[in-house]
Amino acid sequence: AQRWPPVDHLLQNRGLVLLILCSILCNIVLSFLHSLVPQFLVSITDALGGIIVAVCGLIWWVLALIGA
Repeated sequence: AQRWPPVDHLLQNRGLVLLILCSILCNIVLSFLHSLVPQFLVSITDALGGIIVAVCGLIWWVLALIGA
């Protein structure tokens, strides 16, 4: 039985799966930071979360650069 859409080859790519999991984790961390502080401090924690996501993106960029 063939599944639609055919995602078996995508799930075999370990880097892609890790990148998707990292993206989901960054979204969870950012939403946790938003709910952690009072309303008037959300913009500050959003900036901190943006820095965290940017560092995560830089790490992925370096790993992709090394692996290429």
